[in-house]
Amino acid sequence: MAGENKAIDADILLNIAPEVSEINTRRKLERLKNDLIEGWGLSYYGRATRGFYVSFSMPLDDLVFQAEKKRKTVKEKTRNYRVTEALIKANERLYGKDCK
Repeated sequence: MAGENKAIDADILLNIAPEVSEINTRRKLERLKNDLIEGWGLSYYGRATRGFYVSFSMPLDDLVFQAEKKRKTVKEKTRNYRVTEALIKANERLYGKDCK
């Protein structure tokens, strides 16, 4: 991610449990996630993000809210909304309540 090419140490690969090393395809990973969602109550969200959000204790609605709250576009819209509101208040102070 930092633009550096580094080889993975062989020691790290040797220390991975055999149960985990068997999950090496997308289908196996999807099956594992689905089993955790259905059987263990995992909340999982990852729409249009670089990663994904998971929680065993947080309901899915709250998890999605927290993930969406951190999105860049939501932050930009919130900032633009605040600027617009401040402009409206300034115009009201300058020109009275009739002008927006």
